[in-house]
Amino acid sequence: MNNSTSNQCVVDEQFVPKFGMTFKTLEEAGEFYKYYSKLACFSTKIRNTTRKGDEIKNQLITYSRKEK
Repeated sequence: MNNSTSNQCVVDEQFVPKFGMTFKTLEEAGEFYKYYSKLACFSTKIRNTTRKGDEIKNQLITYSRKEK
């Protein structure tokens, strides 16, 4: 078995993020990307959050495929 082939992950199309997706809450978005990244064999983390007072305006979720 080719070692590069054995490390590939396959994700069903319904779980792949698409341009224009919206979420009702940040928690819902975070859970979606956490689940997607697990299926796709990489990790995510929240990199930056922009706030205006107590309201969150924007949140940047980044990924890493370190050593994969």
